[in-house]
Amino acid sequence: MGKQEIARMVEKEFNVTVTDVRTLIRNGKKTKYSKGKHAYPGITHRQDKKFAYVKLKKGDSIKVFDEPEETKPAKSAKKEDK
Repeated sequence: MGKQEIARMVEKEFNVTVTDVRTLIRNGKKTKYSKGKHAYPGITHRQDKKFAYVKLKKGDSIKVFDEPEETKPAKSAKKEDK
């Protein structure tokens, strides 16, 4: 998947204007495995992952990342029983 395709998908999905896309591929980590108690352990690699950093037009935002406003409970008046 290329940068232009990523930009088109984000614009279509979230109804925003994309100005820049930066991508990177993070290599998978090595992991050890064994096929039993006395078997010789081996090493394999996890799958590589591709990340995309998308820059939006000024004023646009994606609501998925906005935190919802928390409603604070009203402070109750303390009872004075003296």
